[in-house]
Amino acid sequence: MLTLPDAVRRGRAFDLVVQAGLDAHPMEAAHHIDWVEVCAGDTRAFVVDLSPLVPYAVVRVPLVLTADTELRVRLHCTLHGTWLTRRAVRVG
Repeated sequence: MLTLPDAVRRGRAFDLVVQAGLDAHPMEAAHHIDWVEVCAGDTRAFVVDLSPLVPYAVVRVPLVLTADTELRVRLHCTLHGTWLTRRAVRVG
């Protein structure tokens, strides 16, 4: 799940919140979110490795955009594989 405004102001920071699913994803040794990657267009903006020591697979990523773009977020679950979510963002 991605939480962010539908439109953002050019050059102003906003927070993108990435959460694995609507409910808390398991973060156990055999089943957890291993990493999260955020891309803005063709630019890799953020990547983080997680471990079972992190109780919730939720990350906040501050971003600054200068043009309309598509945000792509990939999450890798050690049990279910990689998920991809996309969202177009208008910049005004």
